[in-house]
Amino acid sequence: MKKFFKAGGYVAGAILLVALAALTYFNMTYPRVNPAPDIKVQVTPARLARGEYLVNHVVGCADCHSERDWTKYAGPLVPGTEGKGGEKFDRQTAGVPGIVYAKNITPAGMTDRDLGAMYAYLRTLKPIHHKVGKFTPEK
Repeated sequence: MKKFFKAGGYVAGAILLVALAALTYFNMTYPRVNPAPDIKVQVTPARLARGEYLVNHVVGCADCHSERDWTKYAGPLVPGTEGKGGEKFDRQTAGVPGIVYAKNITPAGMTDRDLGAMYAYLRTLKPIHHKVGKFTPEK
């Protein structure tokens, strides 16, 4: 009986060691993406206007990554806090388990490494040729 438990311990140890090695391998090799290219963006008034439009109206980054004045209807952004982060999300406010805080996405809080990682990920998405309708204002 002792030999059985001893052999069982060796087998369990070997399985644990293989699982640990597989987990280490997986964490060190994935995700497999090409390094982000060194991108230089020319700053123009048109590009800044489009970026502001995308951040504030399409993607809505500023909605979570800025301070909001919840004493007013719809919680408008507090001017001067765009991108600073800190908005708290929990079960009561967002229905998520635990507490999550929005990150600071200004240059003081988001590194070029973070931006490069997001760009690299977006470039790995499969191209989907899909015609999207254009905005039509209500009449």
